[in-house]
Parts: sequence; structure tokens; C-alpha cells
Amino acid sequence: MRQRGEKYWEWVDSQLHSRCHAEELANGKEIDVEVRLNPTGALQVFIGVYDTTGQVIFEEYNKKSDADSLSEALLTGVERARWLATRLPRTG
Repeated sequence: MRQRGEKYWEWVDSQLHSRCHAEELANGKEIDVEVRLNPTGALQVFIGVYDTTGQVIFEEYNKKSDADSLSEALLTGVERARWLATRLPRTG
């Protein structure tokens, strides 16, 4: 089970609709990417990378994405999350 870090809790807002992509990679790490439109219409992206026990390896969020759509923002976020997951060391 994933254990969310501080960045996730700063970003999360259950009032806003979001799209998500979660994936377990071949190296055992998990990625979680979420995109949404904030109330002013800005695209926002959350990226999380977790080890095999669910511990946070990396989390970040962007308050304003340069993407033109939710789909583009999600695809870009997934690509970044996969790239990070292959380069960051495991925790613990």
C-alpha cells in the first residue's frame, strides 16, 4: 500500500476532478500520475514514485503545466514518472 508524502497532501483536493495513471514497473517501483484543472482552468500535474513497499521515493506537483490538454499533461507526466523511476535509487 502506497504511503503518501507531504507533496501529495499539499496537492490533493477531492473537490477537483482529476485523471489518474498508476503503474507497477518491471523494476518493482510504482508510479502514480494525476492531472486536473484547477478552478481557474490551469492544468496541474502530480507525479509520485514509490518503492516495492509503497514508501515514497519521489513526489512533486506542478501548479501550472504547459500542456494543452489533460491527456497531454497525463502523457507527459507518465513519461517523466517512468524516467524518474528508472534513475532514482530505492529507499531504505
